[in-house]
Amino acid sequence: MTFRSGSYRITKRKQIVKSTQENYLRDDIPCGGPWCMSCEHSRGLEDSDPSLTYVLPNTDVLLRQVDWLINPKTKNVIILQSVLGAVKQEAAFMFYRIREQVEDPEKYLYVFSNEHHRQAFVPKDSGETEADYMERKTRSAARWYQNHWGSKVNFLFLVNDQEQKKQALKEGLHVQTVHEYVRSLGDAELEDSLIGDDSGLDDKELSDSEISSSQTIYYEKYLSDAEIKAKRQEKIVFKGPLRMDRDNFLEASVPVDKFELDVLIVGSKPRNRAMAGDMVYVEVLPESEWVSKSGVFLDLDIPLDQLHNVVDKAEGLLQKESHDASDKQPTGKIVGISDRHSFRRYCGGIDMSSAVDVGGITQVLFEPMDPSVPKVYIKSHRVPEFVGKRIVVSIDSWPRTSKYPLGHFVKILGDIGDQMVESEAVLIQHGIAYEPFSAAVRECLPTPPWGITADDMLRRKDLRHLRVTSIDPPGCTDIDDALHVRELPNGNYEVGVHIADVSHFVQEDTPIDREARARGNTVYLVNRRIDMLPSELSTDICSLKEHVDRFAFSCIWELTPNAEIVSTEFHKSVIKSCCAHTYQQAQEKIDDPTRQDPLTCDIRNLNKLAKILRQRRIDSGALQLSSPDVKFVKDEEKQENVDVELYQLRETNALVEEFMLLANISSAKQIVKFFPAFAMLRRHPPPKAKQFKSLIGLLNKLGYQLNLDNSKVLGESLESICKPDDPFFNELIRILSTRCMTPAVYFSSGSLSQSEFHHYGLATPIYTHFTSPIRRYADVIVHRLLAASIGAAPLPVQINHRNVQRTCNNINRRHRMADIAGRDSTRLHTLQFFKGKIMVEEGRIISVKQNGIVVLVPRFGIEGKVYLCDGLDTSQFWTLDKNTQSVTSPDKSIQLQVFGKVTVEISMDETKQHSPKVVFKCLNPPIHQSSGTPYTRVVKDKKPAAQAKQEQTTSQVKSDSQVSAPQKKEGTPVQKRKRAKSVSKPQDTKKPKK
Repeated sequence: MTFRSGSYRITKRKQIVKSTQENYLRDDIPCGGPWCMSCEHSRGLEDSDPSLTYVLPNTDVLLRQVDWLINPKTKNVIILQSVLGAVKQEAAFMFYRIREQVEDPEKYLYVFSNEHHRQAFVPKDSGETEADYMERKTRSAARWYQNHWGSKVNFLFLVNDQEQKKQALKEGLHVQTVHEYVRSLGDAELEDSLIGDDSGLDDKELSDSEISSSQTIYYEKYLSDAEIKAKRQEKIVFKGPLRMDRDNFLEASVPVDKFELDVLIVGSKPRNRAMAGDMVYVEVLPESEWVSKSGVFLDLDIPLDQLHNVVDKAEGLLQKESHDASDKQPTGKIVGISDRHSFRRYCGGIDMSSAVDVGGITQVLFEPMDPSVPKVYIKSHRVPEFVGKRIVVSIDSWPRTSKYPLGHFVKILGDIGDQMVESEAVLIQHGIAYEPFSAAVRECLPTPPWGITADDMLRRKDLRHLRVTSIDPPGCTDIDDALHVRELPNGNYEVGVHIADVSHFVQEDTPIDREARARGNTVYLVNRRIDMLPSELSTDICSLKEHVDRFAFSCIWELTPNAEIVSTEFHKSVIKSCCAHTYQQAQEKIDDPTRQDPLTCDIRNLNKLAKILRQRRIDSGALQLSSPDVKFVKDEEKQENVDVELYQLRETNALVEEFMLLANISSAKQIVKFFPAFAMLRRHPPPKAKQFKSLIGLLNKLGYQLNLDNSKVLGESLESICKPDDPFFNELIRILSTRCMTPAVYFSSGSLSQSEFHHYGLATPIYTHFTSPIRRYADVIVHRLLAASIGAAPLPVQINHRNVQRTCNNINRRHRMADIAGRDSTRLHTLQFFKGKIMVEEGRIISVKQNGIVVLVPRFGIEGKVYLCDGLDTSQFWTLDKNTQSVTSPDKSIQLQVFGKVTVEISMDETKQHSPKVVFKCLNPPIHQSSGTPYTRVVKDKKPAAQAKQEQTTSQVKSDSQVSAPQKKEGTPVQKRKRAKSVSKPQDTKKPKK
C-alpha cells in the first residue's frame, strides 16, 4: 500500500512549490523481539525475560538524554525511524553517536521502521505542526507495540517531561518520564547521566512573572525572535561569535562588520549567560555608554567564599575605569543566543568547598580545565567518588535564576595529574574522536600480506631505479614523503617529490573514508598520537619505508641550476626508498666534506636548489615568522620530564620544506586548471590592521616601523627591527607578529574569486596541501583531483563544490581543535615538569596591566602572569601608560615596559588539588621574594643521547596567528615535532611536521 501526502511552500524567489511524499506501507516489518511468534525474522532486542523492560523513547528523550542512551547499562531500547530522522535534522552529531550505539550488538538497540509499518503509521492532519505530528507518530508506534506484545512483555513509552506524559496517559499508554524510569532502577550512575528534571522548564526562558518570588533573578530575559528581527533591521542588534578575553574573565567581545573594533561586553550580566564560541545576538549600546577595555588582569581562579564579592567589586571597578578612559570602543550586551556551541562536554575537577545538600542529593561546583568556561553546578549521589579525580561534565542549561550554568556528570577519567588521564581530558575537551577504529573501518584494510602485483604495475610509472630518500625526525614511522634528484644531460636537474598514495587504499565513501573525513587530521599530543587512519596504513602499507616497494603519487620537475621550473609532471608511481635519513643524519652528510657518495651528493644538490627557492620566496614576500618550539627531555627510568629545551632546527628541515612547498603549489595549479569550480585550495588572508594596532603603536614609540601594506614590506619591516645588543629582540617581535596573523583556511575554489586565492604568508597566488595524506584529509581530496586530472582515475562522484566546501568547513574546525589540543598538551606537560621544582629564568615582558604583567620565558617557550599586587585594591595598582605600554610602581621606584627583561621564579601551586597551576614571581626587579632554592639540572650519566633520554617535542603555536595545519610526529609513545621555523607560516608546509 502506498500513502501519498502533499504540501506547498514558498521559495526565496516567491514561487509556490508543491512537495509530494510517498510512504510505502507494509505488514511484514518485524518488532525486533526474537521471542515474537507473530513477526518473521524478528531480532535486535534481547530475548524476553521477566526482569527486562523494553523502552521506546520519544524524540525529546533522544535529543536531551543521549548520555543515558550511550551508557553501557542502557539496553533494549526501541528507536523509531521517524525519531532518528528528527534527531539527524536537529543535531547531526548526535545522530551519528546514536547510530554507533545501534551498531553495537551488546546494546540491543532496535530501529523500527514506523514510517512504513501499516498499523503504526499515521498521516499528518491538516494544519498540524511538525512537532505535534512527530509526537503523534511516536505515540502511535508506542500504542502498536503495547497492543502487539500485550501483558507478556514489560513495555514502557518514555517521555522527557510531565506534559508529554499526561498526553500519553490520556491515550492509555504505559508511560513514564525518563527520570521516573531511571530512578526506579536505583542506579546512581544512570541518574547522574540525566539532564535536568522532568518539569519541562529546563530550556524554557522564563519571564519575571513566571519566576518564584523566592528565587533571585541574575540575568535579563532574552529577546523574542520577533524583537531580535526588528532590532536587527534597525541596525541595533548584530549577530556574531562571542570571544572571551584571555586576561579578564569579565570581559568578552563580538566581531561586527559595522565597526572597526569588536563590540565589547563588560561584566557577567551584560554577557547574559553566553559562553565562548556561542553565536550570539549583541545589542550595541548608545555611544554615550561605550567604554574601553580594562587595564587589569582578572582570573576566574578565586575562592568560592570570595568570588561573589570580588566579581561585584571587579565589575564596579571595570565600569568606572572603562568610562574614564579615552580609547572607548563599541559596547553592548547579549540579548539572545542563536547557536549554543558551548553546551557540550568539559573536563575538570570539583571544588568540595562548594558542596551543599539539596533535597537529599549533593550539589557541587565543577571547575573546568578551560579557564574561559565558568564553573558549573552539578548534582550527584556520588560526589565523594569525584574527589581528586578528573571528571567529565556536560553543560545542560543556564536559567536566569542561576549564577552558573547547570550540568550533569558524565564519567570519571581517572586521577588528576596522571599523564594519560590528562591527555584524554585534552582530547575530550576539544571534541577529538580517539576511540579505536570500528570493525567496518578495519574491514576496508588490505588483506595481509599486502604486496604489489604485476597488474598494479601496468597502471603506474616504475620509478624504483631512482635514488629516492626520505628525511624525517628520529623514529618517524608515518613517512609520507620522499625526494630524489638527478642531473640531466642538458645541465638541468630532475627533482621528484614522492608522496604516499593513500587515496589508493582509501576509496571514496567507504567506512574508512567517512571516518577519515570526520576526523580531518591526525592529532599530536606530547605523549600520544590520534591517527586519522589505522596504523596498518599510516605506519606500514602507506609509509615510504626504506628498501621496500611502495605506491606513491609523484610530482616531478625539470629545474634549471637556478631552480627555475622548466616542466612539471604528475604520476601514480611505484618507488623504493634507498635510505630513510633523520634530519641530523642528512645534515651530517652535507657537512662532512669527505663524504662524496652519490646519495650524499644528491642531498647536497637538493640543499643547493632549496636555498635558491627559499631566497626567491623571501624576495617575493614570504614571511619569516616565529613561534617558540620546545622539547621535553625524559628520564627513561622514572618516566618523567627532567628538562625542557628549545628545539633546534637544521638546514635539512628547510631543505625538505622548500620542496614540499613547491609540490603543494604545483598541485594547486594543476587541480584548479582542470577543476576550477571545486578544487580543494588553501588561502591565508592578509592581516587586519586592528590586530596589529597595539604592536605597531608600541614599536612606533620605540622608533621602529611595521608596515602591513603587503607581505614583502612586512617581511622587510620585521628584518629591520633589531637591537645589536639584544639578539632575541627580533625573534620576540616575530613571535608577537605571528600572534596577530589570521589563520589560513581550506576552501573550494568555486566559493571565491581568483584574486582571493592568495596565500599571504607564503606570498603565493595559489596553494593547497598535497604532501601529507597520511595525516591530513585535505591532501586525500587533492590526490583524488590530481588523479582525475591526469586520467589515472575517474573523478569521484561526490566531489562537487558543495561537498568540497562542506569538507573544508569540517577540516578547518578539526585542524583548529587539533592545534589547540596540541598546545594544551604542551601546557599540561609543562605543568607536570614544574611539579616540585623552583626554576629561575630570564623572561621578556609581552603585556602589561595595572595589576600584573605577562612574561615569556624563551628557554621553555611558555608564558605566564606575574601579579604586581594582591586582589583588587586600587591603592596597590601600578600606573599604566598605554602609549608606552609600561607600568610604574606606586612609589615610582620601578618601571616595567613591554619587551623589557625580568628575572622570574617559576613554581607550581597545588593548593587546589583539582586545579594546580604554574605561578610566576618577579625576582629582578625585586617585586617578590623567592619561594626557595632553585632547581639545578643534573646530568646523571654519559650514555649516548639516544639511550640516556627520549625527546618529546611540542610547540606553542597560537591558533589565531598560525596557519593551523596539524603536524607530523614520530610514533607513540614518545613523539617529536619537527617544524620548519621561519619561512612563511610554518605550519602550512608538510615540514612543519610533528
